[in-house]
Formats: sequence, structure tokens, C-alpha cells
Amino acid sequence: MLRTNRTIAGLIAIIALALLAVPAGATVTVQNTSADWQTLTTGFFTTLVDFEGLVANTTYNTADGLTLSGIQFVGDNLDGSYFLVAHDATEGGSYNWGSGDYIVCSGYGTKYIQATLPAGITALGVDLMTILSGHSVTVSLSTGESYTVGTSANPNRTFFGFVSDTPVDWVRFSAANSFTAIDNFTTAFVSTPEPDAFFLAGAGLIGLWFASRLRRRCR
Repeated sequence: MLRTNRTIAGLIAIIALALLAVPAGATVTVQNTSADWQTLTTGFFTTLVDFEGLVANTTYNTADGLTLSGIQFVGDNLDGSYFLVAHDATEGGSYNWGSGDYIVCSGYGTKYIQATLPAGITALGVDLMTILSGHSVTVSLSTGESYTVGTSANPNRTFFGFVSDTPVDWVRFSAANSFTAIDNFTTAFVSTPEPDAFFLAGAGLIGLWFASRLRRRCR
């Protein structure tokens, strides 16, 4: 009888661990202004990639793309080829967004810029533009969320930001019927213990508590 009760207690502990270890879907809060996003990320550790110092018309047309501050930017054409190019305000006309250097991919449909993020990033803010100005940009997150953002006409950049309760591994940007451009790419995270650590510790304690109670009953 005692052995059976111990086996049951062990099974309960294992089931509790399995259930608690399964991550829930991400909860994402979106902000449409830089000021609101900065308020939401007060106290976060932030990293800004403003692309300043890139040479206009330099291309990064490989699977490795361009890496700055630990963030990898790749322009994926989805046909085995890649296109990513730097532009700046000095080129004038439709390339002058009043923000110095920035990067562009071909966009057009499902082609995209993918930014692969360092581990633990839970917030991001970015300026979005389309070279044929005023087109919408689809922003897709590794956690499964997707947002369609209407952009402004040149030279007005459109801000998009989010804060997630789950780390985001990558973000993709794809313009509809235009070239996709991004600038002032800011990542953020808050240094706190991983929630899973609390869940696992709690599940272990629950299992020990059940085992202890069953042992006392069998005496």
C-alpha cells in the first residue's frame, strides 16, 4: 500500500511539472508612439541600432545579412536569394526620411527583413517606412502574433512598438507592394528570474507535499 501511494505521489508530481513547464501563449501590448512605448519600458535595459555609419547603397545580399549589436538583419526573398541595402538621407527624394542611415529590403508580398534577436528580448520599438511611401507593413513575431501597420508618406516615419510577456526570438517586416525600410531599431528586456523557474520549483514542492501526506496516512 505504501509503495502504491508513493507511486501515485510521484505521478502527480510528474504531471504537475509537465503542465507547468508548457509555456502559455504570449501576451503582447502594442504601442503606436515612441513616447508611450518608452513609458511602458521604463526600467528596461535597451539597445538602439540606428544604422548610422553604414555606407549608402552598400548591399548585404547573403544569408548572413548584417549584424549590429548582436542583432542579425537579413533581407530574405524566399527564393534562395537575399536583398538588403543601406540608404541615407543624403540621397534625397524618396530616400530622405530625415533620419540618417537605415536599411531596406525588397518587400513586395511575403519577402521580408528578419531581425534575429539576442536571447531574452521582450520589447521592441522601430521606425517603419516604405520607399513607395504610404504602404502598409506586416510585422510578424516568432511568438505567432502578426500586425498590419499603415505607414505615413515620406518624410514621416511610422513608429511601431510592443512589449511581450514572453521573449521574442525574431521579428519580420514585410511591406505590401513596396520596399520595406526600418530605422531606429530598439530592443529592450527587463532582468528578472525566468517564470518557468518559479513554476518548476512550485511543482516540485507540491509533489513533496503530496508524498509527505501520503506517508503520514500510511503509518
